[in-house]
Amino acid sequence: MQSLNTFQMKKLFICLWVILGAGHWTFAQSADTEQEIKDLSEQKWQWMADKNVEKLEPLFHDESKFVHMSGSWKKDRELEIIESAAFGIKTPLCMT
Repeated sequence: MQSLNTFQMKKLFICLWVILGAGHWTFAQSADTEQEIKDLSEQKWQWMADKNVEKLEPLFHDESKFVHMSGSWKKDRELEIIESAAFGIKTPLCMT
């Protein structure tokens, strides 16, 4: 088995350092993204409870469909239902 020379050792060390550093950065980005999604979800529930359809409107795709036990409909009808408070919306007790 051939031993590594100084240049090869430096090259190997740099490669390992870059790989480990990139892995740590990716994990940090993932944790930040996960927290942003949780925060947005919490805001969305509050906006629904407050009947704030102006804040909710940009969250829903124009071609989205909403399916409930009583039927299914598109974005405009969903926002009308939220605004009219046809049913009570309560924020979740625990957002984890």
